[in-house]
Amino acid sequence: GATQDKTGPQVVSTIPADLDIDVPLDTNISATFNEVMDPLTLNNLSFTVDGGAGPIVGLITLVLGIGYVVLRSLRS
Repeated sequence: GATQDKTGPQVVSTIPADLDIDVPLDTNISATFNEVMDPLTLNNLSFTVDGGAGPIVGLITLVLGIGYVVLRSLRS
């Protein structure tokens, strides 16, 4: 039979890149994962971005069929 994937998805790249500085507050944040994401499990509790002064609140968009997620920041 088929084996079950027991390993969680891993982030393989982000925009902006990790440790980027002077990123405008209204920049969309994207993350690419190493596997397809389940849209039923992706929400503001399971996908968080820490802006150093706390979590960045935004609207999450998942590109179906691939592991690409965009957080549109509500900061301005």
